[in-house]
Amino acid sequence: MICPYRTRELESIFGAPIYGQESWAFLQLGYIEVPIFSLDVGTLADGSPNQSGHIVFGGVNRWKFGGYLEPIEIWPNPSDQKEQFQQVGYWINLTSFGYTQPGEPEVTLTSGEFARSMLIDTGSTFTYLDADLVSTVAKAFNAWIDETGVYYVNCALRSKDGYVNFGFNQGNMVIRVKYADFIVDFDTYCALGVQPADMGVATWVLGNSFIRAAYSRSASGVTFVFDQTNDAIWLAQYMPCDSDDISDLTSNAGKELWLDMTGLCW
Repeated sequence: MICPYRTRELESIFGAPIYGQESWAFLQLGYIEVPIFSLDVGTLADGSPNQSGHIVFGGVNRWKFGGYLEPIEIWPNPSDQKEQFQQVGYWINLTSFGYTQPGEPEVTLTSGEFARSMLIDTGSTFTYLDADLVSTVAKAFNAWIDETGVYYVNCALRSKDGYVNFGFNQGNMVIRVKYADFIVDFDTYCALGVQPADMGVATWVLGNSFIRAAYSRSASGVTFVFDQTNDAIWLAQYMPCDSDDISDLTSNAGKELWLDMTGLCW
């Protein structure tokens, strides 16, 4: 059985998911056969959602992405997280970070050895990274900083054809977030989508300024498949191109994703 859920306010009900909490409840009720679910939070236009978000327990909507789903290992692994933090979340390694300004070549700000364990948090407006990386991006966006350390930008940048790029698995998957989704619009002002993580706290976060791009070529966002059977998260560039084609992931979880679950949008 597959259980789809659609909402325009997905981030307000989901937040930073606790590993196993969502799909195990459906598993115990007999609605799905294995603990696996997919997620996208939709996209923005003029500061408001123009594509609704989805959670599909036990399946994935193949009309929401193009190409293949890239498996990203959950790290630290769940058993180590339980020992360290007393709970388990969805952490994955970011292995590159950069940006592409309109009409310019791509700029990568990180070295080949770069790795940051990032918590996926749909309840976070911003993505949080190292202060030096954020400062470099801020300069490229001509951002200014207030007394609380928050970076702001000109809202007119949201209409520009530029991207902020997040790489995983040493470049095997790069999620490109459009300026329109990366820059956070608060109606009367706009903020940079990435902000500095607290000094001395190794908690890096992939918030909605990133999430809206994974699972798009025409719109930016991410499709996630949370696979608790294989302790992995599968990513693809979000690309809504039609209505719904929900495919069952429970009959052959993990292997089926490798072989069959390519997106239908090109």
